[in-house]
Amino acid sequence: MPANDQGLRDALNDPHRSRIDPDEAFRIAPGAGFDTALLTRLLTALDDPAPLALLLERILATLSQNFSADIIVLVDPYGTGRLFPLAAVGLPGAMVHLPLSDDENCYTVATINSSAPILITEAANDPKVEPQLKQLGAQTAAWLPVGDSYTTRGALICVRCQPMPFTPVEEGYLSLVAHRIGIALEQAQRRSQLEHILQAVKKHDRHLDAVAIGSAAVTNLPDLVGADASAMVVKDREEGIPKCVSRFGMDQDYYEFATQLEQHIFERFRISKEAAYLTFNLQVEASKFSLGLPENTRVKTVLAIPLLSEGQLQGVLYALRFANIPFSPGSIKMALLYCSQVSAALEKASLYQAVSEELAVRKKAEERLWESEKRFRTYLRASSQVLYRMNADWSVALEITSPSSLVRPTAHNPNWLKEYIIEEDQPMVVAAVRKAMRQKCVFQLEHRARKTDGTIARVFSRAVPLLDSKGETIEWLGAALDITRRKQMEEALGKAKADMELRVEKRTAELQNINEKLRIANETLHRMPSKLIDAQEEERKRLSSKLHDSISQTLAALKYRIEHTLATFRNGSFDEGLSLTEKLPPVLQHAIDDTRTIYMGLRPKVLEDFGVVAALKWYRDELLHLYPERHIELAASIEEDQIPAELVTPIFRIAQEALNNVYKHSKAQWVDVFLSLNGGGIELIVSDDGKGMDLDHTLESSAARSLGLIGMKERAELTGGNLSIESAPDEGTTVRVQWPCNDIKKAE
Repeated sequence: MPANDQGLRDALNDPHRSRIDPDEAFRIAPGAGFDTALLTRLLTALDDPAPLALLLERILATLSQNFSADIIVLVDPYGTGRLFPLAAVGLPGAMVHLPLSDDENCYTVATINSSAPILITEAANDPKVEPQLKQLGAQTAAWLPVGDSYTTRGALICVRCQPMPFTPVEEGYLSLVAHRIGIALEQAQRRSQLEHILQAVKKHDRHLDAVAIGSAAVTNLPDLVGADASAMVVKDREEGIPKCVSRFGMDQDYYEFATQLEQHIFERFRISKEAAYLTFNLQVEASKFSLGLPENTRVKTVLAIPLLSEGQLQGVLYALRFANIPFSPGSIKMALLYCSQVSAALEKASLYQAVSEELAVRKKAEERLWESEKRFRTYLRASSQVLYRMNADWSVALEITSPSSLVRPTAHNPNWLKEYIIEEDQPMVVAAVRKAMRQKCVFQLEHRARKTDGTIARVFSRAVPLLDSKGETIEWLGAALDITRRKQMEEALGKAKADMELRVEKRTAELQNINEKLRIANETLHRMPSKLIDAQEEERKRLSSKLHDSISQTLAALKYRIEHTLATFRNGSFDEGLSLTEKLPPVLQHAIDDTRTIYMGLRPKVLEDFGVVAALKWYRDELLHLYPERHIELAASIEEDQIPAELVTPIFRIAQEALNNVYKHSKAQWVDVFLSLNGGGIELIVSDDGKGMDLDHTLESSAARSLGLIGMKERAELTGGNLSIESAPDEGTTVRVQWPCNDIKKAE
């Protein structure tokens, strides 16, 4: 064996031989008689920006040509368990959409499970070779594992219909290409998964209900991770037990066991508190924990991911596969990312519900606060924490008793004011005392006092005078209560109340805005049927008038002439009859022209075949043919492919109606038609030098509908446009329509 062949064999004997380093492959390639440039193209082809499916076809075609393989098949059963070809060369069209095999013992499954290449030299009689390959005359074949960053995800099958085995060198290069294909498949799948998550998050943001979020989540999860079914379990807020809010892809007979499985998964997460996810074989799990698994269940593999809120388990979102294929680490990462978004959506919905409930009980809370205040006042009168006696002029505290730390018990204390009341509040206390003494009324005041530990407390103090028989004050009996905590609660409640009011105002404004938009939309929707019926009747009336005024009269005249001509022939006047017959074709041609004018006015063929610009040019030529004394200038500075399809017909119809008004009513000599891009949108202008009109009077009269002005305005508004009319007597008329468009293509 040549040295380079031996080096390749040594590389192949490595446990990770499907991931041979490209530099090592380039070093071995020339000595092994292999084209290094070809290898470079194979390894870098998948970096091309072309679609992945096209690149895979090119890769497989190159492999088929350079490795003398009659058949090459790429199988990627990622998440399905079915061995469908993802790309193939040499397979007939009838086999491309069929699975290679349903046998779990076939070589494709063996390669995926072992992550090792398999080379077969007598494929025709080997029972593990897939039936389609035998049917196509396979004699030697190689199954190469297709791996990604984490595991083996598929297989690359190379088949020769001749007895020529694959060499170790060929095996090595095929393994290297197979791994590069796997990485490309993984990257494409990851991009698709991230886009899928972004779209799903947008849907979640529209919901503020856990059931709606759960329904969207279980619908999106299977496509994201390659699962067949899914469900979401959320802890009940009142009972605290897991309840399924939504399921997808499950049979009705499976629901009873699904409930049992959901409780089991939820309990495992609740106990562990550290598991980021759970993935297991369902049959093994059911046997291990004595779950009543139905015999005919299709579920084989389970992936469960906790839904957390502030570190606490709130629910579980799990995916089910009907194939015994584990979820790859990459899919699990995507599932974890997606579930974090679902958890955020659930938390937002929970917050919204909490705010709603808070608003609902706000009035009751205020009532309870008022009752609490009354009870507090009653309690204060009945039993204060600090009791005191003052002499008649409050100069001496005769006695102070206190079971709390608010003040020290004392007797005959002339310095009570400076000792207990802080300096800033002393003037206020003195003023209140003097007022009570002067009026001989109850003294009550909230002030600050210095506690025994040196801290400042808020105190509510109340005292009543004790009078003698002459009405003179003997002493004062009072009580003081530490209300510091209550004041703090009132301030906090006031702040919370203010915050809540702001939130309510904001939400109310949003709801009012939404309701106004809904009202306008409903009014527009209610008006639509009547507008459509009026438009239909107006069109029928116009068509009936045209048929009566032109074709009907022309045909009646033609009938009369034919009858007269036949009578002339019957009377024997052959020459006169022949002369009358020669006059019939122009009448017929006039009827044909009128008919053509009517049906072309209904729906010009040129509008469908060539677009609105061509249709306007055609209509201008028709009008010039009918009214050769008039002048029409058409200027279109916009390309046909820059006009959105939904605006083609409205532009033509509005221009057609405006030009009809010009030739029927304005007596104009010059007409200008402009179609252009203006300010990011499309603008249509039809301007004439005719007699004009009193616009205010015309719009308020029935003439507005007969002139088609209302129809033009409604057609513009229904397609997102804005129509304006400028006119005055003897100053002509200008009809201007603007459509704002965001998807206009730039001209080449």
